[in-house]
Amino acid sequence: MFLATRNRKALVGIFAALCVLLAFYGFVPVHADEQEKDRRDPPQAKFTEEGVEGCLSCHGGVRMTLMAETVHGNKDNPHTPYAAHGCESCHGPGSLHSSRARGGKGFPPLLAFRPWESAQENNKACINCHGKSMGGLPGMMWYGNLHQLRGMTCVYCHQSHSTVNKMKDREMQKEICSKCHHRQIEEHPRVGRSFARRKCSACHDVHNPAYEEEE
Repeated sequence: MFLATRNRKALVGIFAALCVLLAFYGFVPVHADEQEKDRRDPPQAKFTEEGVEGCLSCHGGVRMTLMAETVHGNKDNPHTPYAAHGCESCHGPGSLHSSRARGGKGFPPLLAFRPWESAQENNKACINCHGKSMGGLPGMMWYGNLHQLRGMTCVYCHQSHSTVNKMKDREMQKEICSKCHHRQIEEHPRVGRSFARRKCSACHDVHNPAYEEEE
């Protein structure tokens, strides 16, 4: 009885060792080959079926859930990101990023609108919608103006994850503009009685390529 138990344990140990060896020498190289192939010829990212709900399952902070209360998060407006592909309308197709098998590792990250990312890709995500007419909102010019030529992106001045559009409020707009144009604002001549009530954008169309900066 004792010998039978010992033999059975020995067989189990041998079988377990064989499984480990088989996994290491048999399966790992194949998996490594697949990963190497993906790096050379990465699969195409696609829009997910889960959409916003899939994103919020991981990115569920207040700043993310707040998006549903913003202009961009209005599903009833057919021109908004949420009415199309949700978060992925701006950040890009998320099938590889949300893959349970790989967790997005080894593939280009989604667009996060960070200062170190490509200004061209950042602006393209916004101009894809704002560059054309959307209902009663006319298309916006951008390419060729001084801000774009100097490498600035839309998110330097505009924040989509916010229920407040600071560029529509005079004081808030002035605060944003003064981050770069503090001297110009302080030295600007106070022209007319209505000057103090005017926003910078009342005179300066910074999206227009024809706008020329005064040194």
